[in-house]
Amino acid sequence: MKNQLFIPDRIKVGFQIRPDTYSKKLAYITYYDEKKQLRKSKSWNSWCDPKIDSVEYDNTPHDGFVLNKDVKRSSEWFSSGRNMIRVYDDRGFEFEITTGNLLFILMTTNCLKREFQGQFVYAWHKTELVLLPVNCEEYNNSTTFSKLQNKSIKTKELVEGCSYKTKKQNDVVYLGKFEWLSLLRKPSKILEYYSRTKLVFVDENGNFIPANNTQKLAERNTDTPVSNYAQLVDDFLKTPRASKAVGLQDSPTNNDDLFYVKVNDGTYHQFMKIGYFKNKYFKRYTISFSNKNVMLIWNTSYENAIAPFENKCDLLVTLENGNAIPFEEFLKIERCTSQLK
Repeated sequence: MKNQLFIPDRIKVGFQIRPDTYSKKLAYITYYDEKKQLRKSKSWNSWCDPKIDSVEYDNTPHDGFVLNKDVKRSSEWFSSGRNMIRVYDDRGFEFEITTGNLLFILMTTNCLKREFQGQFVYAWHKTELVLLPVNCEEYNNSTTFSKLQNKSIKTKELVEGCSYKTKKQNDVVYLGKFEWLSLLRKPSKILEYYSRTKLVFVDENGNFIPANNTQKLAERNTDTPVSNYAQLVDDFLKTPRASKAVGLQDSPTNNDDLFYVKVNDGTYHQFMKIGYFKNKYFKRYTISFSNKNVMLIWNTSYENAIAPFENKCDLLVTLENGNAIPFEEFLKIERCTSQLK
């Protein structure tokens, strides 16, 4: 069972007539989110019988849940084909939970003559309904998680060096607004590296994370900057992402497997040896620098090792902070997938 279930304050219950239930009504339960919006409203409206009045309840701990039977959903059309478990709520309706949910309930509570002992609340993991016992650790953690969804931090309230908790209960330190080098994939096999100002955070594992806004932040953990704030900023400023690219430069090389050739217009071609072929090379990229951006065009041509390769070199990307890094290291930037969570 997940520790981060959302427990809403209020639920809404709609119905269909089903003769194989206690009350002859099967329920579809949805909820109002932290913005007071009804979730899954389209599917809820299309499933529920408009001739049967819906009901709403405060989602407070409640007892009186009775195990009915298992049901296999049809695998035709839009049904999942999964085995589901019917549970009766003594407020007069029956609903379905997964077999995994039932196993968790049986591991954390008692069941006497099909009646679940103790109190429960309705919770959700993404779009899936979960009947959650209140006498378990998952309930306590999910209660904290749910409260965070109602909290927010404005960008102007951010304090450099302070620790913040995200809505998914992760702790991050806000470093400030910095240049962040990113990759833009354009049509026609073109890649463009460009720099934009971002809100930059660092997580507990030392990963630097960019953000455009503070939507994923819930609250501030500390009133004063963390003790190693200056070191964290210094570490970030030493990374390639923290500086704009200002040009390209070459240097001599003895590498016969991967090298670059500068052409008359100031661009570079990257060549890579093809397997065991002695004189056969794959022209991988054409690299150029213009308008403060590094442009890459993916090539698909093959060439033999002849005269132009006598001018082979290593390629460096010069950064605004004064550093010059190998082009292969610069390319690793595109594989950064860190997100504020």
